Amino acid sequence: MEANNKAGKPIDLKQAIKLTKEFRDKNPKATKAEFYSLDELNSLLNGAAGLRIYYGADNGQSKLVLVGVDKDGRDLLPAAEGTTGQAVPAVGSKLLSDGQPCPTVCDPNSPLSN
Repeated sequence: MEANNKAGKPIDLKQAIKLTKEFRDKNPKATKAEFYSLDELNSLLNGAAGLRIYYGADNGQSKLVLVGVDKDGRDLLPAAEGTTGQAVPAVGSKLLSDGQPCPTVCDPNSPLSN
């Protein structure tokens, strides 16, 4: 399935506050956000048409897994032994996880985290 090059839409601050507040209210102990450096994101997206974010967990702690996606909607994955699936390994591709979590690294003045 071809990736939609217009996937995602801008939202205003009021909507962003509503979305993040509802999540925090329903998940008071959950990680609120993760920070990823621009260098790592640029490296991940080199040659990609977009970004896909998978939700994961490690010992009960929520984790994000970020992967570049090609124009056909396929994950750009590094080659790995013992993996299966329809994604095609892409030379030089990488995956990201373990961003800096909020809480601990948060903007104390942002309405999105308070």
